Amino acid sequence: MIVVAEQDHLKRIAELGPKFWKESKLPGEFIPEVFVSNWTKIIEKDQGVIFANISENSNINGAIGLLLYNDINDGKLIMQEAFWFVDESSRGFGIRLLKKAEKLAETIGVKRFVMTHVLNQYAEKLSKLYPKMGFIPLEINYIKHL
Repeated sequence: MIVVAEQDHLKRIAELGPKFWKESKLPGEFIPEVFVSNWTKIIEKDQGVIFANISENSNINGAIGLLLYNDINDGKLIMQEAFWFVDESSRGFGIRLLKKAEKLAETIGVKRFVMTHVLNQYAEKLSKLYPKMGFIPLEINYIKHL
């Protein structure tokens, strides 16, 4: 069952983060307490939403975090994926989370929905999935560690 995550879900969602971070070889580290603190603020200020997939035994096996903001150039509402964690045993539920996010975007009047993918994880699958869902490639980000 997909629900809008509430404060009491955040710690359980954060438990999915370290494994994803390690698999994706993302820079820095995933600190669950920082994740919970930041998302608490984001949700309280209505600057984002998290959808969580909760299993029949009340485990959270996936979640998608979405930031909401107005474009700095034209003021249009944008929804941007901040994370999309799905437990390996439940990866089929990830698409349901994405579709739930898209439904929310349509409902609240989002003009642009931005999804990303880490180049070294599921790049081939996602570069096929996103265009099928109507997303178009826009840019590639580069990072320099200082």
